[in-house]
Amino acid sequence: MATAGEDGGLDPAAVRWAAALWAPDPAVRADGRASPLHAADLHGLPPAVVITAAPDPLRDEGDAYARRLADAGVPVTHRTEPGLPHDFMQAMGLVSPAAAAGLARVIADVTGVLGTR
Repeated sequence: MATAGEDGGLDPAAVRWAAALWAPDPAVRADGRASPLHAADLHGLPPAVVITAAPDPLRDEGDAYARRLADAGVPVTHRTEPGLPHDFMQAMGLVSPAAAAGLARVIADVTGVLGTR
């Protein structure tokens, strides 16, 4: 949340509030069983697709997770979508050509990882 800030609908304060509701004990939020970013070992996980949105307050965590996966030797497709908000994959493609194009890239990435082209 340090880099991206607010993306017009999801702000860092709201993310912290929701996280505290979900897991009131901060130690739980830092446990790898609750957040894979904090898992002690990521070796042996299946290939992953990690897509972040540039202004998304959760981008830093997504980017860090993608780096950890890559460092563990996990095949990872990672991209940051510029100019799209956190929820660009949720029906925004109906009203935003940029979101529709971003969603098409995500679908292509997942299809490529699954090998079902």
